[in-house]
Amino acid sequence: MKEKKIIYIFFVLIILLVCLSFFIFRKNRDGVLDKNSVTLDENTITSTPQKNLWAYSDKRNITLQQPTTNSSIKSNDVISGLANGIKNITFVLRDNKNGVIDQGYIPVNNGRFSGYLTFKKHGNVGTLQVYYPNPSDGSEQDPIIIDVNYAD
Repeated sequence: MKEKKIIYIFFVLIILLVCLSFFIFRKNRDGVLDKNSVTLDENTITSTPQKNLWAYSDKRNITLQQPTTNSSIKSNDVISGLANGIKNITFVLRDNKNGVIDQGYIPVNNGRFSGYLTFKKHGNVGTLQVYYPNPSDGSEQDPIIIDVNYAD
């Protein structure tokens, strides 16, 4: 009888852990994923620049909210924006000395994308290019290219 009681308590604990895990993952489901699949919640991005500073693609499928044109950036700064009808955003960060210093993709979730730029700078200025890849041939679609400065 004692063994049945221990087994019963064990199963109840497992069920509670599964329910708790489901609740935690469900809560983060509406977050935004960066290129490393780290969930960012709405508290991660504390101050989105004013709308008049945002960069827009020609067809307006992509809006880059941050960083903004000619802003100073450093490694681990946030890249974020909006995207219409797109599953993934591709980005390429270049500096004036070494060329490409960071690149990757960021999944779009509920029309938003957000992630971190992780790089080691070699120059003082560069560009950030954001676009979505054509599903059939991978070509760059509706790109945004902004100039950036690298903070010390």
